[in-house]
Amino acid sequence: MMDVKHLRLLQPVDSTAPQAVHLISELRELGYKLAVGWVSRPRAESDLSIVDCFLAAAGDTGRDDADVAALQQWRRRHDVMWVSELLRADGRTLRHRFDHDLKRRVDNCEDEALRLCSIAFGSGLTSPSVRPRVGRALRAAWDDVRAGEYIWHGACCAK
Repeated sequence: MMDVKHLRLLQPVDSTAPQAVHLISELRELGYKLAVGWVSRPRAESDLSIVDCFLAAAGDTGRDDADVAALQQWRRRHDVMWVSELLRADGRTLRHRFDHDLKRRVDNCEDEALRLCSIAFGSGLTSPSVRPRVGRALRAAWDDVRAGEYIWHGACCAK
């Protein structure tokens, strides 16, 4: 069950939102409550959801609902939920698909790039720190291995 104060985290309910979000939103508008039994498990030790990580820093930055909606659209467009999904196996450097031209975009103070750095590296950082952001991968990380990702097993690399 989702508390009424957390319903804003489903926003925006647009074409980027999954069908489940549309269903929950429409049922809530009709006065129904829906209990869902699925669980999304963290992919790595000390992992945080991207939204929780973003909201944890909200007290310092004065983020509003429009900022959360922009984050949700970005997160849905890139099909990620956990901070560890942004990072490589070392737990500190960005995966290639997120790292594209990041330095230039940060130098241009693009909102999306700054938000990505804050979530992936920590508040106020624009590059990886010495310490990993997340720990070693957990069993749940194997649930969503995507095409094109490299997997190391022993001394052999499989794509």
